[in-house]
Amino acid sequence: MVPNLENLYIKNCYFLTNVITNCIFEVCKNLSTLVLFGCGEISDEVFELVIRNCPKLTRLSLEHCIRLGPASFKAIHNRPSHFSQMTEINLNGLNKNFFDQDLEVIVSGETTRSLQKLSLRECKGLSQNSLGIISSYLSEHLTHLWIGQVDRINNDSIKRICECTKLREFEFGRTNNVCDESLARIGCYLTNLEKLRIHDINNITLKGVFALVTRADSLVDFCLSGCCNIFGFATMLEIVRHCKNFDTVIRLW
Repeated sequence: MVPNLENLYIKNCYFLTNVITNCIFEVCKNLSTLVLFGCGEISDEVFELVIRNCPKLTRLSLEHCIRLGPASFKAIHNRPSHFSQMTEINLNGLNKNFFDQDLEVIVSGETTRSLQKLSLRECKGLSQNSLGIISSYLSEHLTHLWIGQVDRINNDSIKRICECTKLREFEFGRTNNVCDESLARIGCYLTNLEKLRIHDINNITLKGVFALVTRADSLVDFCLSGCCNIFGFATMLEIVRHCKNFDTVIRLW
């Protein structure tokens, strides 16, 4: 291992043991980016070893590391000196093993005072309160949020995330608890939003879409995928005609 290594990607390594972890991270203490993808056997104990030896991380990805539990998230929270410069956290695919209380442990306190990008796709243990937790702690600096396939998100959730007025990119979907009211609210309050992806929501109609795009003057990329009430080339043209920003790219797939 190179002591000055700054970026490390470990993918689908199912046997990341304590011994291997010690060998890697005892040497690589200058990491700024650590991506652990699909490391299904990495445990809380192993992850705590990682955290202890990475004081300079700015980007952390734990995608599909499904054995991680509360002890790992507390390890992040309890080392603010290590993570005060953290700008991006990816927790995609933690499925039903990641809950609201785990999210709050991570985003609260000094640990995430610089956090700008947060990805929570397929974190199906999160509830409708998850976006409220995010806005309570990150509203002053969060710019990117991806939270697709969290099916309990509702209109109240969207109302809370609209407090994060610095958001430039937002994705949510696969819920039947969001309607046109939420799209209008996004258009009104997320005035810095440049990219919006909404997928697999059957309760929204063109009325809500028009309410959004007529207000969203910063929006340049708007994707509506798998929304059964909104489809077809003619529909796309109609949306374009209502856009406040004529440079907005509309995608229905």
